[in-house]
Amino acid sequence: MGTNRPRFSVTMSEEMYQQINDFWHRNKFPTQTKAIIKLLELGIATLDQVGDEAKKEPPIFVKDGSMAMYEALDDIDRAEIRGEMKQMLKGEKYKQDTAKMA
Repeated sequence: MGTNRPRFSVTMSEEMYQQINDFWHRNKFPTQTKAIIKLLELGIATLDQVGDEAKKEPPIFVKDGSMAMYEALDDIDRAEIRGEMKQMLKGEKYKQDTAKMA
């Protein structure tokens, strides 16, 4: 069954491949392609909801093991943490430190 739609190939980890297959079967999509398209639609919709905040890099000053924890979070939770950190940095306690970073 041919199509004129755009196609592409993706290489991923075994773990991600298994997650996609689990999603496919759990949600009873007729094909793996339809399951992947749904996952992409959900991911794009999520990024549209959180906007530019999710695209920003994490703060440079995360130096200890908390960076690994931060990287394990999804984009929405990362954006929430960055928002909380920005609020904290506005406080008197951090004004001198943030002036050095600017």
